[in-house]
Amino acid sequence: MDKRSIIKKFKAIKLLILDIDGVLTDGGVYFDDSGQTMRRFHVHDGLGIKSLMSSGVNCAIITAHTSKSVENRAAQLGISELYQGVKDKATVLNEIINKINITTESVAYVGDDLNDLPTLKQVGFPITVANSVPEVKQAALYVTKKDGGCGAVREVCDLILQSIKGKQKAVGVIPARYDSTRFPGKPLALINNHPLVYHVYKKAIEAGLDKVVIATDDQRILNACQELECKVVLTSGDHRSGTDRVAAVAKNDDADIFINIQGDEPLIEPVLIDELVHVLSEEPTLDIATFKKAIRAEEEIESPHIVKVVVDKNGYAQYFSRSAIPYLADGKDEHRKKQYITFYKHIGIYGYRKSSLLRMAELPASPLELAESLEQLRALEHGMRIKVIETDYESIGVDTPEDLERVRAFIK
Repeated sequence: MDKRSIIKKFKAIKLLILDIDGVLTDGGVYFDDSGQTMRRFHVHDGLGIKSLMSSGVNCAIITAHTSKSVENRAAQLGISELYQGVKDKATVLNEIINKINITTESVAYVGDDLNDLPTLKQVGFPITVANSVPEVKQAALYVTKKDGGCGAVREVCDLILQSIKGKQKAVGVIPARYDSTRFPGKPLALINNHPLVYHVYKKAIEAGLDKVVIATDDQRILNACQELECKVVLTSGDHRSGTDRVAAVAKNDDADIFINIQGDEPLIEPVLIDELVHVLSEEPTLDIATFKKAIRAEEEIESPHIVKVVVDKNGYAQYFSRSAIPYLADGKDEHRKKQYITFYKHIGIYGYRKSSLLRMAELPASPLELAESLEQLRALEHGMRIKVIETDYESIGVDTPEDLERVRAFIK
């Protein structure tokens, strides 16, 4: 089947049915501390399913096995059509399509083993994963580039979304400046015989971005990145910040979304990058997206090195500060206040709409930005909307040689 016909098939999908073992998980069985069986789900697949369902495409899970972890994962993703312990998948398929009033032609089924063959032959769009058995690959109209449990479902979801509404192009940019005040030459500091910035790059390309680029002001960094076959561009040495360096890349790129990935965080989680792209894709009027994490250590609340953030009830930033915000007024009930007030630290990775990024780079430094030495305040002072997503992830940033040793030990 030619590429145009495949795109039409993706566009016609109204129901995506997924198997579990070898499709939504890696097929392994694991056990928690209580001895309960568990399944391992890929986070990128989950984000893809959520995006797909928010666009109006139904998702269902049909599996021959029964697992509490599968039930929990379906609930997390909002999948109500979950069928476990199924012996006759074809009958269940008919029940679902009758329930939502569609035909089999608008159904895609993703399976990977011989037991899935009858169902694959029943639907309009049979799909399998890269590591499925040969007989199933022969029956499928589309074989994913990724293995099951390793982002294959995300690949399918992205292709459906792209065919429906056109996928927004997203580019990751890693600013890498040589003359760091506290750690000169930091991007080229070695971890496992490779430069720090290379480790950031390798993590970033694990995300679902269309492209990742290192933006540097130094020929030494450029040469090192080119030797390692990383995409890299040389930008001006006059840029005030990493944001300006990202904007310089954006001026010459037709992407819709740009992710500013800190060049000193070699342990950045790719799922954070994907989440920023997802949020900006779902909110067309949103300018910027970033993250926050609940502070657990008391000393971090008062530390000026930890940036705090407060948001409104819809999750949009109200203010960022190096001081402890919100301020707790003195009084006998201070302890009670700390029990119901959660302080949040800002996790410094940003996603920008292209137009918002270019606008921000053209604006002069604002009074609050200069006072706090936080450039995101420039965006707030000019009325730009910043969505702040809560996360449990936190990377280890490298600001000093001591931080570098911590990261080396962690990776080792």
